[in-house]
Formats: sequence, C-alpha cells, structure tokens
Amino acid sequence: MQTIKSKLETYINNLKLWDFYGVIQVIKNDETLFENAYSYSNVEFGIKMI
Repeated sequence: MQTIKSKLETYINNLKLWDFYGVIQVIKNDETLFENAYSYSNVEFGIKMI
C-alpha cells in the first residue's frame, strides 16, 4: 500500500509542472504530510533539481 507521501509525489510528478518554481506543502491536523521544493538547479541550462 502506498503511503500518502508517495501517492502525492506520483501525482505531482505526473502534472509535468515544467515552469513551476516553489514549494508544495500538504498539512493535515497540524501534521506535515508532504513538502517538496520544485525549481531548476541551473536555469540557464534547464537542469531540474532531483
């Protein structure tokens, strides 16, 4: 059974947020279920963060 974190990672990665720069954070009942930053490690060369 997938955890909530892995389900969210799969869903977000399938969105293909190519030009999204920021943080996605999901909180339920004061508990952080998911938090990840999305950006490029090198914008000039188009290298995404892993």
